[in-house]
Amino acid sequence: MEIGIEKIRTGLSFLQVVKSPEGLARYVYGPNKSVESTDKYQIALSLAENPIIRLTVALALSSAPHELSSREREGILLFTGLVTHADDVLDGNTIFSGENELRSAILNHSFQMGSKSIALNHLLDTTFTHFPQDKQKIITDFVDHMITIHVNGIHRGKAGEYGYQDALEYKQQTNSAYMAIALRLVDASPSQVEKMSPLILVGQLLDDSTDFWTDARAEVKNLYLGKARDVWVNNNCPANQDLGFICLVITEASFVPLRTKQTMRLPALHDTRQAYKEEFDSALRAVDNIALKKLLQIYGNHQL
Repeated sequence: MEIGIEKIRTGLSFLQVVKSPEGLARYVYGPNKSVESTDKYQIALSLAENPIIRLTVALALSSAPHELSSREREGILLFTGLVTHADDVLDGNTIFSGENELRSAILNHSFQMGSKSIALNHLLDTTFTHFPQDKQKIITDFVDHMITIHVNGIHRGKAGEYGYQDALEYKQQTNSAYMAIALRLVDASPSQVEKMSPLILVGQLLDDSTDFWTDARAEVKNLYLGKARDVWVNNNCPANQDLGFICLVITEASFVPLRTKQTMRLPALHDTRQAYKEEFDSALRAVDNIALKKLLQIYGNHQL
């Protein structure tokens, strides 16, 4: 019984961390109030406006040993922000001729942080200052690997030309690898890394369920679109169902990304939704954090 209570307490504490930018900032910097007036704290709050960044950082730091330095705790937030904003370039519509061109596009890419425009090359340099040389090399190798993958076009695919398993393999080479690097940067143990695997998949399934319209138009691999293709083929390719319906919608000249909650339950997507929900439920069963599992279940039932 004590183990169960401890899991609940840990889960509830985790939910408070990911609930707001302030919750994550306190988790990164601790109870020291004096830090709240500093520029670095304001940067942390700005990055933590993104819920995916909050979740990723909280998951990584929840696996960190107590002796991890405060500077490296801050560094993992910067690293997560770097990767998140680099994705804007990696998953865009531009096709790059080589690794140097893509690297330049990433490093010169800027994003707004309050009233300031921050270039990713500056964020990368700042991130490096928070880690020792061996971890700087881990980051460099990861960035190089992501650039190579995306130059080779492994992330690209027209809806209907790949299935769920193809999309999953791409996600494992990118998002799963990204989380594995984040865990290495916080010195997580191998057992903690293993526990994160189902959470990573659950998060990816939820994320792809919200992005499938834009990913379909941008021709970027997506788990939901892969499942829609598999279901469509199994149902003998009906023109107005599942993948057929999605392709009809995105080819309209007036297409705008549809609100997922309004379209997920359309009769035309019923079979895809059911099959996708089975993948989500299967991944969720492997999550051992009771409170987090319940939250994800509620969100999944609402979203899917």
